[in-house]
Amino acid sequence: MIYKKIVLGLILFLKMLYLADASELSLYQSSAKWKDEKNNTFSLSDMKGKKIVLAMAYTSCQGTCPMIVSKLKKIEKLFNEKNIKVDVIIITFDPKFDTPERNFSFYREKMSLNKDNWHFLNGSENETRKMSMLLGIKYAVNPQSKAIIHDNKIILINEAGEIEKKLESLDENEAGLIN
Repeated sequence: MIYKKIVLGLILFLKMLYLADASELSLYQSSAKWKDEKNNTFSLSDMKGKKIVLAMAYTSCQGTCPMIVSKLKKIEKLFNEKNIKVDVIIITFDPKFDTPERNFSFYREKMSLNKDNWHFLNGSENETRKMSMLLGIKYAVNPQSKAIIHDNKIILINEAGEIEKKLESLDENEAGLIN
């Protein structure tokens, strides 16, 4: 029990350090700078006032990342059916390999994800790690294979930048993010 309190305290402390205004605990207050797939500077503050669905993945994943993208497509469709505008963001786990150019060719060209409400972000390894901690998404790199072992969470962020709901695994029904 004491371990859990220490970990929760550490997470809150890190959130407070990372956010510009910790009193709001809004991801839209994050000072992190990203590059999108068009190599433009992107900040989560650009999304203020918008509802977003966010996940972390990487383009060379041979495991669950393609399933994450598929689940994101289903989630976007459900929001569209309810006439709710949503932006979709994928932050890479592998910023060295998943450059903006790589994200563009993989997501925009190969996967045909060409809608303006989809964003594919690359940041520094440090910013990527900080964001994963804020979102509660764990990952680690296998030292031998260099494969990235990671959580498969999908997160709904409300217009104020607060985490509203999470799918903790790909087995959860995507309708749970809307209901």
